[in-house]
Formats: sequence, structure tokens, C-alpha cells
Amino acid sequence: MNNVGVSRLSRIVLALTVLATACAAADQQPFYRRLSLLDTAAWRIGALKACSGASAFVLIAIDGVRSDEVFDGVNPAFAAAHGLRDSEMVGPDQLMPHLHRILRTNGVALGAPGHGPEIRSSGPAWCSLPGYQEIFTGHPVPDCRNNSCPAVARATLADEFAALSCSGPRGVAVISSWETIERAGAANPSAVVMSTGRNHGMTREKLMDDPALRDWLLAGERAKAFPGQDDYRPDRFTAGLGVQYLRAVRPRFLFLGLGDPDEHAHHNDYRAYLQSLRDSDQVIGQVASVLRDMERDGVSTTLVITTDHGRSRNFTGHGAGAPESGRVWLVVAGSRVLRTGRVEARRERYLADIAPTLRAMAGLAPDFTAGAGSVMDELFLAPIDLVARQ
Repeated sequence: MNNVGVSRLSRIVLALTVLATACAAADQQPFYRRLSLLDTAAWRIGALKACSGASAFVLIAIDGVRSDEVFDGVNPAFAAAHGLRDSEMVGPDQLMPHLHRILRTNGVALGAPGHGPEIRSSGPAWCSLPGYQEIFTGHPVPDCRNNSCPAVARATLADEFAALSCSGPRGVAVISSWETIERAGAANPSAVVMSTGRNHGMTREKLMDDPALRDWLLAGERAKAFPGQDDYRPDRFTAGLGVQYLRAVRPRFLFLGLGDPDEHAHHNDYRAYLQSLRDSDQVIGQVASVLRDMERDGVSTTLVITTDHGRSRNFTGHGAGAPESGRVWLVVAGSRVLRTGRVEARRERYLADIAPTLRAMAGLAPDFTAGAGSVMDELFLAPIDLVARQ
């Protein structure tokens, strides 16, 4: 038997061994756990061929957004306190129409108010950098209690996608408004196309090769930081750069970090916060449109939308003194997602569960190290439409 035949046989033996092990364990488990174990076997087999098919994953994080406005619309008490007109009192479908169109067609939401257990940032400091490090690594980071923590040392989703031979030199990108995401996105940032803030990201020069990308990058450099500060790049330029990158490069993994909602909330400007949600929703619509084009070309796509933390009761803040700001939310859409609408998590979920879920969907190796999050298999187990329960 030649080397090709031996390799093929060894893969078959490994796949059958994994499946048999999972099935034997499944016999001792309740029904829903049997499904999880069988799915895990399939995902392990899939890890052998992570590059065998065309696929793309886009993760959009909108900084500091409460679940209340996303799923219930404009808050009456905040609207009254900030002098909003009656005409500005709109529901969720009007505030974020693209996101809710996704939920009606091919997307599922966890963490909507009134729909089961919460999804949370692990804390204990509910601020941005630990939230983003948790999202990227799939691990809580309890020792990171502010936005001055060291850069992530553990491999992230971006690192793992970049390690795939099929990703190519521009197949993984981290593009964000807030410059400090540079310390969360990748343990090996040299392997990732990274542009964070107006001037951060050690590989940002890779974007200069494409004229359209170069125009967005330079326009962002020239922009003023408001509503942020320091090296913050306003969302308009980050979104333009990210959507153009998705359209031109079609990367295997793209992280797009928007930050204007959190900045406006810190300014206690509820009207501007709501407008930034509308703007973020337009970006979601643009990304979804590009992904539909990719699907028509045979690419299997997944879109994930979330936030790094919520808000305090007084709206302006978040952090260790406001545990309510640990509540977040999640929307997942794409050809792999079988459920639609607002669904209930089986138990309380965390930002650390996002990375394991994407690894499973992409066929990447699972993380069995201590403290790792778990796959949110309630997103996939049954094609049940729960929109009617809203």
C-alpha cells in the first residue's frame, strides 16, 4: 500500500475510533447529552479536514450595548430622562431592522430579556479588555480587571484560523475602532492582518496594497477620535475598512469591532447611543449582504454578533461596581444554524463559550484545558422556530 493509502486508512481508523468512543459514552447519558457527544465526535472528525471546504466566519462585536435596546427597542425611562420626542420611541425592528431580519430568516439569539438564562461576561471586572480576551480565547480572564492588562498570551481564534494552511497570508483579519483590542486579538499578531484604532496594529501596512483599503485606512488616520479618545478610530472608518476587506479579500475569519455606542454612553448621550446602534445595524446589513454573495458562490458562511459587556443601571458606566453590566447577548446566523428567533439557553452562558462554538463549527481542534468554555449546542440541535414565543 502506498503512503497515500496508509494516510487515508489511518484517518478512517481515527474517525471510527472517535465515533465509537462517543457512542459508547452516549449510552450512559440522557438524550440531550447523547446529541452533544455525537456532535462532538463529528466535530473531531471534521477537525481532520478543516480546510476541505470553502467557509468564512465573521465576528462583529459592538462595544457596551445593552440587550434591552437590541431586543426591546428604545427604553421609555431613558428616553424621558434624555428628552427624546415621541417619534423617537421605536421598537427593536425599527431600531435595528437588519439584525431582526436575520433573526427571522437564518439567525438565533441567546440572552434576550425574558428568554431563559442570561449570557454574561465572566467578570469580575466588566470592562472591555477582559471581555474581548474572553471572546477571543474562550477562557475567562479573572486576573484582568481593567483595560491596562498585558496582551493575551493564550492562542486566540484568530491565531488558530491563521495557523490553517488554507487561510493564506491575508485570510485572517482583526479590524477595530478601539486600539486596545490589539492586546486581545492574537497572541501572534504578525500572522494576522490587524488594524486597531487609527494607528495601531503591527501588520496594518498589509492593507496598503489595495487602493480601496488604503483609502479607508488613511481616512481613518486623519479622522478625529471623537466620540472616543487617544487613538480611537470612529466606527464609520472602521466599518468601511472592514466591509471592504470582507468584500475584496473574502477572509476565512474576520473580527470587526465597533465602539461608538459605548463611547456615546460614557458621554451620557442616549440619543447618540441609539443612533450609533442604527449605524451598527447598517454595518450588519452590509456584512450580511456580502456573506449572501459568498454563499451564492458556494462559500459556507457564519455571522456572529455580540458585545463585550453591558451597561450599569445609570446607563453611563460599567465595571466591577455594576455587576448588572456583565449581562451581554449573542446572535449567530448562517448555513450551519438550524434555529431562528430568540431561544433559551439550557443554562447560563458566557462570552467564553463563543470561541468553543466557533471552533466546533469550523472544525478546529477543541480546547480541553482547564477553565475553557463549552460549545453552545442549543444553537444547533433542532430546527425549531421560536419567534412566535416572543
